[in-house]
Amino acid sequence: MLAFSMHAGPAFALKAFEAGASGYVTKSTKPEDLLSAVRTVAGGGRFLSEDIARAVAADRLAGPRSVVEHLGARETEILRLLASGMTSNAIADLLNLSQKTVRNHHYAIKSKIGANNDAHLVWLAVSAGLVSMADARFDVDHV
Repeated sequence: MLAFSMHAGPAFALKAFEAGASGYVTKSTKPEDLLSAVRTVAGGGRFLSEDIARAVAADRLAGPRSVVEHLGARETEILRLLASGMTSNAIADLLNLSQKTVRNHHYAIKSKIGANNDAHLVWLAVSAGLVSMADARFDVDHV
C-alpha cells in the first residue's frame, strides 16, 4: 500500500509504515516521484518521498523525544482527531467504533503520554507534529 497524505511530519510517515504501508508520499511530492513511488511499491519495494525521508532522518538522528512514539496507529489517529476538536461521538462514527471504545482510547492515550488534562493532551499532540497549532482545539472539554 502506498500512503498519500497531506501530512509531512515524520510521525505520520512512521505510523503509516507501522500500519503496513510500503510507501509514503505527500501532496508536495513531484509528479515524477509519485509515478516512481507507485512503480516501486507495485513491484514490492518501499518508497519514501524525499521531503519525508529528510524529515524522518532528522527526527531519528535527534533521538527519541516524541511522547507519541509509543502510541499505536489507532491511538495516534484518535489523538489527532481529538486534538483537532472532534468529539468522542464524532470520532466513534467516523472510525466505526463504539463511543466507549473511543473514550477508553482517550483515557489510555492520556495515561501513556502523561497528559494531565485534555488541554495538555492537545498541546502534546501539537508538539509531536500530529496537528498544526492552527488546527488544534484547546477547548476539548466536550470530548
